[in-house]
Amino acid sequence: MRCYVCNRKMVDKPTDSSQCKAHGEHIIHNGIRGKLISRAILCEECGGAYRKDDANFCKIFAPFVVALSDRLIPADHGKTDGNMLKGSLFKTPDVKEGDEGIEITAKNGEIIPVQPFDTIEGNKMDVYAGKKRIKDYLNVLTKELADNGDDIANYTIERHTDLHDQGYIAYYFSKGNDNFNEEFKKGMIKIATEYALHCGISRGLLTEVILIDDKCKATIDYDRAKLTPFIPTTLFDILYEDHRYLFEDGYPSHMLKLFTTKYNDLST
Repeated sequence: MRCYVCNRKMVDKPTDSSQCKAHGEHIIHNGIRGKLISRAILCEECGGAYRKDDANFCKIFAPFVVALSDRLIPADHGKTDGNMLKGSLFKTPDVKEGDEGIEITAKNGEIIPVQPFDTIEGNKMDVYAGKKRIKDYLNVLTKELADNGDDIANYTIERHTDLHDQGYIAYYFSKGNDNFNEEFKKGMIKIATEYALHCGISRGLLTEVILIDDKCKATIDYDRAKLTPFIPTTLFDILYEDHRYLFEDGYPSHMLKLFTTKYNDLST
């Protein structure tokens, strides 16, 4: 077994520079609960070089992982509850064009406004802010009211440090990520490449995605590799896509189908 990147022989305990440490590679990322693991394609050192790209790819799907955390199988390693998500809070699900909502962050089940705010109705004041900021925000409100000849003591104050029951939350997917397309492409191409290797196709045959230099070391050529979204073209596919909600439990959902073609000669 050789690492497809450095081309060294993978063993459990390397004894010289011609060997490298075997590594259990998650072909579908651990961060999105992938369970397909291979110890025959990538060494520990070369796997570590992909860590940043893998993290960026998994971060894209964090809203789904967090929202479905009680239904997903646990990750094999790493933190499962440390993701801070960004999004917007809306009063109703019927969002009108141009309505940006209230910008929020979500972590460990708490929904916190990015910027504290308040509403006043009669003598009732509702104050919305995270636990660490609400005291300071109340001091600011006290001063602002005093400057306008009012007294905060005239109001019944209700504090809100968690907005989870204040409306409808829309988490950001691509919004705010200028590198979304690049990070998404890298993750998908890495999955497809490593799945092909896992199925026994040698790196020398993967000429559209793997670039091998004169020292027999390889890299995934993300620029040359092509990533094409599924577009229904047959009548059956078009009809199925339009009526998926009638046939699929848990719709809306997304599906990644991995497949490969058998080669007669895998020795290249």
